[in-house]
Amino acid sequence: MQVSDTKVIGYFAYRSSVDVICVDVDACLIVDSEEIMNSHVRQNLAEHSGRLKIKKTRFGEIYTGLMLGAAYSFDEPSYSRFYPLALAAGLSVEKADFRQAQSSGFHFFTVRIAK
Repeated sequence: MQVSDTKVIGYFAYRSSVDVICVDVDACLIVDSEEIMNSHVRQNLAEHSGRLKIKKTRFGEIYTGLMLGAAYSFDEPSYSRFYPLALAAGLSVEKADFRQAQSSGFHFFTVRIAK
């Protein structure tokens, strides 16, 4: 295990192991804090807010998910933690332009690894 594997990137929310909060159709949402996740759920998924669990996620978990074909959408603070570790791990990821994304009404940056 690499030291970077244990670095906390952000938080994700789920109802069960197969029911994770996603945006951009199928991308697991990773945000900076529990408070931000709670706010996102209240604003967009209010009917599920009482049944959610929120958990820290680490770089190693996200890396494994990406290698298995999962997609992840990050807010700006969580992506700023993920990006340098992803580059160091040899992932082909883009530098996110959150200003451009926000101008089009989207607040997250999605990463998918092409197979």
